[in-house]
Amino acid sequence: MNPRQNAHNFQSEEDTSYAYLCRRLRELGGMDLAAYKSAQVQRRLNSFLERHRLPNLIALARSLDDPQRLEELKIFLTINVSEFFRNPERFLELQDQVMPHLPPGGVRVWSAGCANGAEPYTLAMIIQKARPNVEHHVWATDIDGPSLAKAEAALFGPQDVKSVPRGFLRSSFVQEGQVYRVHPRVRRLVQFARHDLLRDEFPTGYHLVVCRNVLIYFTEEARAKVCMGFRQALVPGGFLFMGGTETLLNPPAFGFAQFRPFFYRAV
Repeated sequence: MNPRQNAHNFQSEEDTSYAYLCRRLRELGGMDLAAYKSAQVQRRLNSFLERHRLPNLIALARSLDDPQRLEELKIFLTINVSEFFRNPERFLELQDQVMPHLPPGGVRVWSAGCANGAEPYTLAMIIQKARPNVEHHVWATDIDGPSLAKAEAALFGPQDVKSVPRGFLRSSFVQEGQVYRVHPRVRRLVQFARHDLLRDEFPTGYHLVVCRNVLIYFTEEARAKVCMGFRQALVPGGFLFMGGTETLLNPPAFGFAQFRPFFYRAV
């Protein structure tokens, strides 16, 4: 199947097949495609149609009666990609520039869109190293159930941990043959839960919210809603840590002041 021949224009409100798919996905899977950038959705859906040799969106929508197909499509659209110490220089900034500004004692962190758990475990390692012998809490959330199950298992292969600094690899993992298990000392700091940034209520009382390379897939309206939710989640003086592909163009409009590139402070 030629991807160009199979290309669809999903932006038109008159595209009834796309509207039908959106309705089915919303009713069966609780996922609202209207909050995602149309160009991104178009690329992903075309790829999904080609991969599964489906002729059109109507066929895809009808196939969602199969729970396995429904879950597969949701995972494919939400693009769960994560790795330990992604952009290590940013985590060095977090350790050296941000941590000293957080209240003394235990730190409460929310890792939003945590995928396979690599990011919240990275955060737990850094915070524990910076402030040992203190009880910290990392709340790690994602919309994707299978990814959360993998994260909770805390087992990673050699390729998963290739970017982990040697010191952290020795102190924060237990090697079991070809598998690396997150050390219980680190694992107990992280609590995983399903949370939909576009539908669920936002928590409160956090010192640091980390959401990296997730909002780039949302529409401007959805991004604004989520950023306001992040401000609600943070205590005054808390920090929002975003990805290298994201930026707040007008931080004060959301209750933030830019602290450093990719770091914003709640005011």
